[in-house]
Amino acid sequence: MDVENNFCIQVSKEDEKPIFKRKQIKYKPDGEITNLAVSSGHIVIIINHQRIIRFRLTNPTSQTIINYTTDFSVLIKNIFLHPNGYHLLIISNRGNLDYLHFDSDIIAPLLENININYVTWMIFDKLMNKDYTYFENNAHALLSITDVDKEETIKEIHIKPVKNKKHTSKYTYIIDKVYNFSNEAVICGMVFSNFNNTTFTIIFAMDTVLCQFFGSMLNNSFPYSKSAFNEDSKKMIKLFELDNPTGKHLYVYHNHYAEPFKYFVWITELEIHVYELQKSGSFEKRLWRTQNEGDDENSNVILTKYHIFRQNEYKLRVENVHTYQIVYRDFPLSNVDPYIGIYRDSISNIIWVYTTTCIFKYSVLDEQ
Repeated sequence: MDVENNFCIQVSKEDEKPIFKRKQIKYKPDGEITNLAVSSGHIVIIINHQRIIRFRLTNPTSQTIINYTTDFSVLIKNIFLHPNGYHLLIISNRGNLDYLHFDSDIIAPLLENININYVTWMIFDKLMNKDYTYFENNAHALLSITDVDKEETIKEIHIKPVKNKKHTSKYTYIIDKVYNFSNEAVICGMVFSNFNNTTFTIIFAMDTVLCQFFGSMLNNSFPYSKSAFNEDSKKMIKLFELDNPTGKHLYVYHNHYAEPFKYFVWITELEIHVYELQKSGSFEKRLWRTQNEGDDENSNVILTKYHIFRQNEYKLRVENVHTYQIVYRDFPLSNVDPYIGIYRDSISNIIWVYTTTCIFKYSVLDEQ
């Protein structure tokens, strides 16, 4: 993969200095790109819902191709890449959750016959600096799950390496611990945030209600064998409730993945709400508006410090989060397929937009 310019355009607002720069990645897939994830110099591309292609852009550079399964009826539905780039969770169309470590070619099955609605990684920034090797090999995540009985549950899981019985020099991975948090209602968004390295919070949207759980780490020691959230912290705190019964999607902006989030956007079928985190730890509604004609509430959304990227099949639109003025609107080139996805690298804050045949990289030049 060549990440040098194939072509470059600059996008400006009212002829002022550019806000974003776009580059097309020099990469020709041998099939259709169906998913993409990028973080910390690691790129994962899914081809035809079945083939996993991994690129390491940092030294030493590498490329690995792994076939997900020999059963062509089993397809990769979604992927979740850890911010450190080493851990990949894979969700199939059969309702299975699988795991792949970046330095391994063994796909490890974790859970079966479930419907995973959301995945968020648990990032412990201060401890990652202390014990980086541990976090290269172990992963902690929160899953919003609908099980076979159609019960909604938030699960905390710890994925750890174990020796492979067939290949003693290799490792496979298992779920070491599972903790249940809630079986309330449909989860339509969830985020884990690390406050002051010892306090954690889960923010999640549940139907029309925004809720919160708190957790804490005692003596700055990582909870290797127990949940990061004790029983008292599992009491749900209701933050907000919408007036209309159409709660949909929750999007949260982090300046850096392991830092507390700065604001979040709650998009419903009829409305857009923006809440900002105050120094006191409370949230204040900063902006609200109704959906404009032509808005697509089913579009993919990512946030940067000052902008909301909204992508659907036909266009990419960028709005200022303070004013909701459209600062950029582009349409696929005549020789480019419709957009199918958008991804934000949580470490470098680079935006990736892709079609079935092309990958575009948006870099922030001067975001104000």
